Amino acid sequence: MKYKILVLKPEWEQDKKLSERYQTFNQLTRELEQKEVPEKIIAEINKGIEQQNNMEGNNRILLKSYRALQKRTVKLLEKELQLVTLHHYRTMWTLLGMSTLGIPLGLVYANIIDNMAMMSIGIPIGMGIGAYIGSQKDKKAFENGKQLNVQLKY
Repeated sequence: MKYKILVLKPEWEQDKKLSERYQTFNQLTRELEQKEVPEKIIAEINKGIEQQNNMEGNNRILLKSYRALQKRTVKLLEKELQLVTLHHYRTMWTLLGMSTLGIPLGLVYANIIDNMAMMSIGIPIGMGIGAYIGSQKDKKAFENGKQLNVQLKY
């Protein structure tokens, strides 16, 4: 089964953001054609593409529905096939590092020196640690052939 193509209607082509995102999603489906993907997952992705192609409305509505399609597709690929896009783990772990490690670390440091203005010092430390962990996970996904050569924007 082949993937359907996400069609950008001529009246929407002037929106640079929208046209870039549509091209990127079509690049994702081309990358998926090179992988072994079960028919059930292809059918589900095609169903989402059909719904997006039938959407009517202004560019803001289209972008919102496009983001939903993109998130659903990426979550499905990650959950079912462990396939991820470029820098997927780095992005995820950077946010996790900032929130779960950086803020508590900053609070501890601020309490130790008794200056709450220094609380924000932990955020870049957590961000760096999270980015490192995520980069290692991305590297491992690439080595195992579980990384798609496309970087999605959200």
